[in-house]
Amino acid sequence: VIAPYFGSIGDKMTQAEPLLAMAAQEIEDSGFLPGYRVNVHLTDSGCSEALGTMATVEAMTRGATKHAILGDACSQACAAVSDAARLFNVLQVSPGCESPSLSDRTRYPYLTRMTPSDRFK
Repeated sequence: VIAPYFGSIGDKMTQAEPLLAMAAQEIEDSGFLPGYRVNVHLTDSGCSEALGTMATVEAMTRGATKHAILGDACSQACAAVSDAARLFNVLQVSPGCESPSLSDRTRYPYLTRMTPSDRFK
């Protein structure tokens, strides 16, 4: 999970941490992914392009294999995370990036958003 502990939209990670842990445990307990463990790796983007890129590269090159990225919530960091995630062929699911530019499927082929683009507001 890559999202801000600080930055223009505030501290979202502290609020989300217990919910993410409960969701991971629920997935494991359900037997939905037999033989797999669900680990949540939390990384701070600070709503920053530079920090988002560094967080993505660090997350993807350290520890266990990552199969998906949840985040970011800030459009500028979301674009940077997506650019870095593409190098690893990893799916990115964003809960809140609304910039219309992120709809470019050629530039952001691994990005899926859970919120509509600002273009539709």
